[in-house]
Amino acid sequence: MQYLFILVTVFLYTSQTLLSKLFTREYPNDKSMATYVYSVTVGITVFIVSLFFSRFRVTLSALTALLAVINGIVLFIYNLSLISASRKGPYSVFIVFSITGSIIIPAVFFNIMGWDSLSPIQFIAVFTTVPAIYLVSYKDKNNSSEENKISPKFIILCIVNMLANGIYGIMLTLQQKFTGECEREEMTALTFMSAAVIALFFIIYRKKREFLSVFKNTAPSLIFLLSCATCSAVSVNIFVVLVTLIENKSILYTFNSAGVMVCSVIFSCILFKEKLNSKNIIGCIMICAALTAMAVL
Repeated sequence: MQYLFILVTVFLYTSQTLLSKLFTREYPNDKSMATYVYSVTVGITVFIVSLFFSRFRVTLSALTALLAVINGIVLFIYNLSLISASRKGPYSVFIVFSITGSIIIPAVFFNIMGWDSLSPIQFIAVFTTVPAIYLVSYKDKNNSSEENKISPKFIILCIVNMLANGIYGIMLTLQQKFTGECEREEMTALTFMSAAVIALFFIIYRKKREFLSVFKNTAPSLIFLLSCATCSAVSVNIFVVLVTLIENKSILYTFNSAGVMVCSVIFSCILFKEKLNSKNIIGCIMICAALTAMAVL
């Protein structure tokens, strides 16, 4: 049952990332505002859905509130780099950085803290996903286009997203370690609402009295945005339950993130017409082998 939930979250997280890219393409207003509109919409949606999961019974300690606000800032930075990077460079390269951060940073942190204990084979499997992700995202030179150009600014955004993605995962686990599992929905709700409030502040600051105009969308962009928000709300609430159920967090984060990588490649082929070369196929095989080794050995 746990692995079934992981598969569901993999599909939802992949859909969220792809829908966010489609939303930015269709967003009809100032493109620099897309990030903030995305953060506000997703934040409010996750806030409401998280309270629904908790049956609107709120138990919130001061430490959980502090961790949630800090994580909200991290999440806002993640969203900012996510949307910005998706407009400035190839989706496949961005995914490499983002997923590497969500796998390696938590795995290293959890093992340093002594919260996880990976066998030598599992440890090798975790780090095998890094070169595998590179192979999956490799592009032939004759397959490059203007959208696939990699600039220094794009790389910086990717690194920021990688760090934010890793820290976000660590903070979810810290909350459950220090304040208990009973406040996990409150942690999620306040985290996303904090990110939404920060984004709304930036919108009001930049647009003043015309701030409502940035929320006007075309039918396609609104569909992509609301679909993305729904995927995010459901996936994050399932994931925090998995953080509770699965003892070895390094394995959970590796399964989730590497699974998103493989699904992203498949979706990119279908939606963005990205062609797979031999290195991409080898990378997918390596990821599947690494995940199998972690689960079985």
